[in-house]
Order: sequence, then structure tokens, then C-alpha cells
Amino acid sequence: MMRHGIVTALGLACALLGSETAAAQQPRISVYLGAGALASLAKLNNSGTASLKGGPYIGGGVNWQMVPGDSSLVLQGDVTLTREELRTNQTGSGTKVNLTFVGANLEYIYIQTRRFEFTLSGGGGVVFVYVVDTTGAIRARPFARLGLSARYVFRPTLQAFVQGFGTMYNLQNFPSTSVLGPYSRRQSPVGIGAGLALGL
Repeated sequence: MMRHGIVTALGLACALLGSETAAAQQPRISVYLGAGALASLAKLNNSGTASLKGGPYIGGGVNWQMVPGDSSLVLQGDVTLTREELRTNQTGSGTKVNLTFVGANLEYIYIQTRRFEFTLSGGGGVVFVYVVDTTGAIRARPFARLGLSARYVFRPTLQAFVQGFGTMYNLQNFPSTSVLGPYSRRQSPVGIGAGLALGL
């Protein structure tokens, strides 16, 4: 009986140590880099003759596991860069528009296995809209964002991911001399991409 109790106690101790070791192996901070394509769903005017054509994007950021030993909630900070092109039947068609998104997300891992993770995220920040024309006008606008991602875990410190996300911001208040001056409309670009995350 005593021997059985000792074996049981040793088994529980090993299980606890093992779970603590596994939790310790999960890095609380990681950095990531991703790239993909961004497309704008909204037009710039009611007639639908003007729009911003999306293009490739590149981004990166930092993940922070908010609760030690619990990887289901992650705070993200990131920067995403992309260049769009004005399409219109008016003067200025073909003008490049640079977008820089600087934001933060709260990510929830709703499915987690040894090799796969599936997440939901929401957040926002500020997008800097820079028009590459003679005015060089730049405007900072708040944006909101929702996203989904799937990850493959090679090891606790290395993951590959695919993601999809949608953003929303108001494009407005450009000077009348800018090619974006005539437009004041909500924009809703969506993106899809992939990347790698490395634990520190």
C-alpha cells in the first residue's frame, strides 16, 4: 500500500514538473515577419469610377503572451506597409498612395494542438496615408481591424502562419490640390498573407 502511494506521488510530481517545463518552453515574447497582398473593396466615389487598387504588403511586429503559462491571449503590436494606385477617369490616375498601418491587436487562440493553432484577433491603430504627387500630402487616420490566422508549430520558438484580415478607415481631408482632394469616403482594404514567428 505504501509502495503504491509512493509511486502515485512520484507520478503526480513528474506530471507537474512536465507541465511546468512545457509552459516554460513557451516564449512569452516573439517577433514575426509576414508578406502578402492587399485589396481595397470600396470605391472612392458614388459613381464607382475611382478607386485605390491594392498591391503587395510587408509587415512585422511583436507578440506578447499576456498571462504566463496561458498562451490563449496574446497582445500584438505591428507595422504594415503597402502601396496602392489611384484608378480614375480624372487627372491623377496612376498616382501611387503609400499606406503605413501602425497598430495593436488582442489575439485569442481558440483552437490549440501540439502542431496547429487557430486564432481570432481584433484591434486598430493609425494609418498614415501618403500621396506620391506634387503636394506630397500625408494624413493620419484611425483604423479598425479584424483578423483570422492559422499556425503550424515547428517547435515552441518557431511557427509558420497564414492570415487573413480586414481593415476600415476614412480617407478624407486631403488638400484640393492633391489627387485625393475630391474624395472623402470610407475604405475597407482586406489582405491575405503568410509569414514566420520566432520566439525570444
